[in-house]
Amino acid sequence: MKKLNSLYKTVALGAIALVSTSCTDDANSIEENDSQSKFVSIIAGIGTNQAKDTRTTYEANIQQDGSASMIIRWEEEEEIAIFHKGLYHIEGESNNSRRWVEDFDILRSDKNGLSDEGKYTTFRGKVTVTDMGGYEQEYCAMYPIPDEISVIDEGRWSSPTLHYSFKMENTQDCLEPTAHLKKNDIMSCSSLHYPFESGIDFEHRLAILRIAVTIPESKSIKSLTLSTPSSKIFYNKINVRLYGNDSGATMYGEENSNSFTLNLLNDVADKQVTAYMMMCPNSTVNTLTVTAVAEDGTSYSKTFNSGNTRIQQGYCYTIKQALQ
Repeated sequence: MKKLNSLYKTVALGAIALVSTSCTDDANSIEENDSQSKFVSIIAGIGTNQAKDTRTTYEANIQQDGSASMIIRWEEEEEIAIFHKGLYHIEGESNNSRRWVEDFDILRSDKNGLSDEGKYTTFRGKVTVTDMGGYEQEYCAMYPIPDEISVIDEGRWSSPTLHYSFKMENTQDCLEPTAHLKKNDIMSCSSLHYPFESGIDFEHRLAILRIAVTIPESKSIKSLTLSTPSSKIFYNKINVRLYGNDSGATMYGEENSNSFTLNLLNDVADKQVTAYMMMCPNSTVNTLTVTAVAEDGTSYSKTFNSGNTRIQQGYCYTIKQALQ
């Protein structure tokens, strides 16, 4: 697993000053007759080879050149989902295969398990332990908690796949400018085994865009839009998939577009604003346009070249521009 020395680390990026900081066959079935619930207490962090930097409050660590990384801390009460595998029987086959089970367990934290600096916390609760017929039980931890789980049947020779989606947040309250990031900051940790003695070492799966803009007049800004001339690199939904024979979660963008608009609430009527967006990684950013719409409907924008930069998961990219 990739280790991050800090939650969202920084990387300089060209002209932008981007900075890193279905249904299953009824004849097939899951066999979990020998399942038991076991109480566990698990310490969770990120990059646990050194300091445990984690989430979920966000603080921009601003440098003199305007770049920023993100310092993220756990809050007092959090929840994580623990998925586990069961034995999947296909009618007519003599052997069972292993696949992820839709019914995940939920572990919770409280202030008693929170470290002084909020860099790590302790999750407690019951997890499902199943007799896997000689195989070691596998788990995958996910944050945040998914809403509705669906199953994709990949065919006779493949185990069904679990999947669920998150809507990308498109509104920021400028009184709490980073609070909306929490709903989309998908984290995962796979290849876990009961009784979780090594803890959970979470990995961020998306990236953050920090957009600091100024306009010529003192007005409150109602929305910010990022757009590209042709590439559809922005997504309105993120789909998370757990494949039957794979150990971890895979992210896919859904409902792609060449622009994404973030609505702003409670912006101060001055010449600047800083907005935050989550972005799906592996997109290549080249020409970008930033457009700000003020309270009176006036639009300000600027188009610039980002240096053909590839967005990486776990990074915070800062875009700093003066709009006209």
